[in-house]
Amino acid sequence: MVDARRARLHLNISELDQHLRHQPDDSLAQLNLLRSLFLTAETHEPSYTRGLRLSTQLSAVASLANEPIMRAYKAAFTAIGGRYTPWPLEQFSRASDASRQLDSLVQQHPTLIELRFLRGVIYDRMPVIMLKTATAAEDLRLVTEGLIAQRKDLPSDFSTEMARYVADHPRVAAELKLKVKTLYPV
Repeated sequence: MVDARRARLHLNISELDQHLRHQPDDSLAQLNLLRSLFLTAETHEPSYTRGLRLSTQLSAVASLANEPIMRAYKAAFTAIGGRYTPWPLEQFSRASDASRQLDSLVQQHPTLIELRFLRGVIYDRMPVIMLKTATAAEDLRLVTEGLIAQRKDLPSDFSTEMARYVADHPRVAAELKLKVKTLYPV
């Protein structure tokens, strides 16, 4: 199942690449590409490298520079980058920097579900010593509740991927998983 999801995400990346060759200024397609790269970056270093580069480029665009989602993706890719460096101090430094950025963004925009999803996934994958487990659980709970409530501010094209993550997560309560699976084709 994980291999099928990964293959689907890589196909989505290829399709978005093709689209962006013809329409390079399509910011929604760029954001969707960033989302797909984020979901594959943990296990696929080229996705991480490309995602970090794209998030940096998009953060430099004046109209997108202050968008919290763009800043959050850049922070998320910074945290993921720690996995690809062999030096523990560098790993810790990247995780700490990303953590500060994500916490600040969530404090400024506490109701953005996609932002909570990014922070929840990143914190869920951080070492226990970083003391982010409770925050990750809270963020994933809020994401799950947002999915169940089918909030209008959820990105429609990304909601299913968020639902898949939540439905497969061991810390999400079984009854909530069932509700998510009923609402989204996971």
